[in-house]
Amino acid sequence: MGHFLSSLELNDIGVDIASSYYNDEWFNNFIGNRADASFSQSNESIWNRYYWEQARFIPKIILGRMNVGTKARWRMNVDWCPAKKPYDFSL
Repeated sequence: MGHFLSSLELNDIGVDIASSYYNDEWFNNFIGNRADASFSQSNESIWNRYYWEQARFIPKIILGRMNVGTKARWRMNVDWCPAKKPYDFSL
């Protein structure tokens, strides 16, 4: 599964990945969302070169959780190379 070349705008949550494995997420915009991204019960997601509402010069941390038995464990994914400006997908 993956999201490529899209703008996720003005949503409660831009993207919420649930019960999914080996996700590739590339070159997307998050603009005006209440929360940009989260994940639960998902492993091996790759977030790469997203635009996160503002220019970022350091990696972006994406928080999520995994349930282990009856306990929720917080996990973290990282976009190591966030975009410094939004992508223009107009033709």
